[in-house]
Amino acid sequence: ISAGAPYPAANPANRLVLQAWNEPNLRNGGTVTNKIPGAARSWSQASDSLRAQERIIRKVASEMIPGRYELTSPSLYGKKTGLNTKYFKAQSRSRTVDSFSINFYTLRQKSVNTSLAKWRKKGPVAKKLITRYKSLRSVPIWLTETNHNLTNGNPSKKNLTKAWAKPSAQKRMVEVTTMEALRIGFAGIQWYQGTL
Repeated sequence: ISAGAPYPAANPANRLVLQAWNEPNLRNGGTVTNKIPGAARSWSQASDSLRAQERIIRKVASEMIPGRYELTSPSLYGKKTGLNTKYFKAQSRSRTVDSFSINFYTLRQKSVNTSLAKWRKKGPVAKKLITRYKSLRSVPIWLTETNHNLTNGNPSKKNLTKAWAKPSAQKRMVEVTTMEALRIGFAGIQWYQGTL
């Protein structure tokens, strides 16, 4: 948005959800081994970098779109990683976001039922990464990426069905996953459509 142009007219009830990203350190659940200039070399540096970006975003957003934004965390991988551990611990001491975003997948399963069963187990584990901290228990947690891999992206895996393309199976997975997300206590769910 240009500083010289007014912000476009919009419904004031609509809110923008903003996220900071540190792509080199978020790749594949988190890494500090990338040889990219500026990438953090430790989990503490990566966490501090994200939190510094979040403070900048909040300052800019509060000037440009006051009252119309929510600042959420990057979509962090829904299992324990070096980055998650440092980031959530720092957030429990001094929060720089209004909500948290996490993701997890149930890829390359043999059937719809096994995929859903695995998803049910992963959901509470992912949520616990945040709710283990008492000060974060009331903060909304968004499941911003979920995917049951409705297509087999690796044809060399002979034990997998070629595709779960039947509309009835896809409909069931969306319904069950959405209901389970709400039951577990996520604020909402978004499907990641890269392999749909």
